[in-house]
Amino acid sequence: MSEAANDFLQLLRDHIAEVLSAGGVMGGGMIGFFAGRKKNEAEAAKAEAEAIIAPFRVLIDGYEAQARADGARIEDLMREVMALREEVKALRQALDARTRER
Repeated sequence: MSEAANDFLQLLRDHIAEVLSAGGVMGGGMIGFFAGRKKNEAEAAKAEAEAIIAPFRVLIDGYEAQARADGARIEDLMREVMALREEVKALRQALDARTRER
């Protein structure tokens, strides 16, 4: 081999650790960049989806609260109807008893 080639090989042997370390740093940096970019894109997409969904969640929560309130009101009205039916039944019985007495 030529003198220049031998010098280059000797220099490479002397500094192989630095060369590999620099290559690893550069490779790791590139992997980190691309992996971080994917993560950032995913986080941005998630934030965008949350921004779109948030108003619908508010609507759904409002409808659920209204449904609970309506359900409670319906139960109150059903109890009132049952009480009024009992009252009508008692009044009819009293009227029947009164007409029989005459």
